[in-house]
Amino acid sequence: MKQRGNRSSAQGFLLLDCLLSVPLLAVMMMALGLLLCTGIHSAFRFRADAELHQEVQMAFRRVVQDAELAYEIQPYATKTGVVFYQHQLPKASGKPKPVQTAYWVHKVSGIRKLVWRDVSQPLTGNYSLAAVEIEAFTCEPVGRGLYELRLAGRSRVTGHRYALSTRVLLPEAKEGKEPAG
Repeated sequence: MKQRGNRSSAQGFLLLDCLLSVPLLAVMMMALGLLLCTGIHSAFRFRADAELHQEVQMAFRRVVQDAELAYEIQPYATKTGVVFYQHQLPKASGKPKPVQTAYWVHKVSGIRKLVWRDVSQPLTGNYSLAAVEIEAFTCEPVGRGLYELRLAGRSRVTGHRYALSTRVLLPEAKEGKEPAG
């Protein structure tokens, strides 16, 4: 007989349990969903900043390598950029021929990219989740045969900026010769 009395009180306890646990479970699920969305958003922002650093570093390394091999550096005539004049090694015995390597900033689909030799060869801005845009690219003479290179980029996703600069001494200036430019 005691079992019948307990049965009616147990049914009320189950209803009370559901009234408390369902909203608590909903709050916990919303918190977990918010945590997941925040984590994914942070991961994309982190990836965009990492891509900004990588693209600027890779492009800058290439520019510096070409500058170190140049015997003359001139500003690009019509665009924001620079031309490096280098000696091409002869295939057979003969004189080395001069080669021009140009870098400039070119706007493609609303994004300013650093371009090498041709507009079809951009060095930056190709990763769509980062949208790296070049803010500044300069090559200023500092002394006799000494140039300061600077490259600055910005992620359009995060708004963060990253800049690199260095100074390059032309080979003729290292050897004590008068540089051509």
